[in-house]
Amino acid sequence: MNAVHAEQPHEVQANEVLQMLGLRLGRKPSTMTIAAIATVRSIVHGHQYTPEDGAELLLRTLQTVMNAWPTYDHDSSTTRWDRDILIAVANIHRNWWDSVDANRLATVVRVKPAVQWRSIGQGNDDNRPASQILYDRFVKDYNRGMRTRRLK
Repeated sequence: MNAVHAEQPHEVQANEVLQMLGLRLGRKPSTMTIAAIATVRSIVHGHQYTPEDGAELLLRTLQTVMNAWPTYDHDSSTTRWDRDILIAVANIHRNWWDSVDANRLATVVRVKPAVQWRSIGQGNDDNRPASQILYDRFVKDYNRGMRTRRLK
């Protein structure tokens, strides 16, 4: 919030996205509160994005997660804001900005509750980051059954 009050452009744009979606940042996650503040900041600032592009990536990421697990989904209402899930979804949108179908991606993510995805990401033996494991699984599941418009 200090950055928003200082009118830093990335944070101002990100705050507008959060307000538009009815979300906020906080210390403890809840249905409409994201506690992964550093993750949100890395999504908005990542890869030297302009404030507008960073806000657009944040919007796409949050909408995908919210479409996958709506507020009334008690199994995933707070765990949907997991750092690794947010990073994996953001990286898919970042890498396939113009070609990813957000609804299909949300359907892929929705297959399991957020808690199960967290376990899959953290229960690895190959020392890769959990976000990378989730990213790979999401891309693999997204491409399943597709002949064209696959994510490569």
